[in-house]
Amino acid sequence: MNIFYDDLFYKENTEDIEFLKSHGFTIIYPQQPPKMTTEEIYSNLYAYLDNYQNAGFKFIDFPDQLVKLSNNDNLFYCFGKSNHGYFVLNESKEVYIIINKYYSDGARKEDYFSQDKGYDKLDKYRDIADDGLFIIYVNSCLLDFLNSYSFFMASVYELKAHFKSAFCSLSDISAIIARKLKENIANIDNLAVSDFAYWASMVDDIEHVNIMLNFKFATYKLTNRI
Repeated sequence: MNIFYDDLFYKENTEDIEFLKSHGFTIIYPQQPPKMTTEEIYSNLYAYLDNYQNAGFKFIDFPDQLVKLSNNDNLFYCFGKSNHGYFVLNESKEVYIIINKYYSDGARKEDYFSQDKGYDKLDKYRDIADDGLFIIYVNSCLLDFLNSYSFFMASVYELKAHFKSAFCSLSDISAIIARKLKENIANIDNLAVSDFAYWASMVDDIEHVNIMLNFKFATYKLTNRI
């Protein structure tokens, strides 16, 4: 499974690969998968992460599919992606997202980091943002990410369930769903919904329905339907 493969446009995302390499990263892809023990199978959290192509969410299925990203200063293991970038585990097993080239181009440090330093996890990769590489806090561990992502996906499907509600507008419903999502994630990891953390922006996307509920227009073009 190639985490850099774009399932929407059916091609490898060479722009992001070159973007990471331009910041000194070496990309090491997994080799021949080893046999897994029963214990490893039952403890495999990646098996619970469902892809959601409409928003670009895509995850590995097995631990041996982790992609190693390393440069002189940092070591990460990539386990998934979204439209905004690549989800990685750092050496402390904390989850961050490396913002991709599209959302990094033209971005400023203050777009992704507070001017006031306050939290070590939020500001861990603040200094390298000066070079145009933005690495944003997501969760304190993979299990917290799984729980947070699952609540997020539940919110997406709840929005879909009310898409043609006869009783109130989608914007009213989305505000309620967003508040509930923020509370649920805060109960898992309060820092994850603080300003400039990844899930805070996703809560905003739910509130403003800034998330794809169906597949994109390009799908019709790529399948020769227009």
